[in-house]
Amino acid sequence: MSTEELQYVLALQHIKNLGDTLSKKLIRHFGSAKKCVRAKETNFT
Repeated sequence: MSTEELQYVLALQHIKNLGDTLSKKLIRHFGSAKKCVRAKETNFT
């Protein structure tokens, strides 16, 4: 895992009410933590 990707994973961990399981599912869905963090809100509905 790159340093940049690690930073995005840590950012996900700081989102209130976003647990480990949901974080993993989002990363799997979007392909990376970076893509998950940068995804537009419309991608979540």
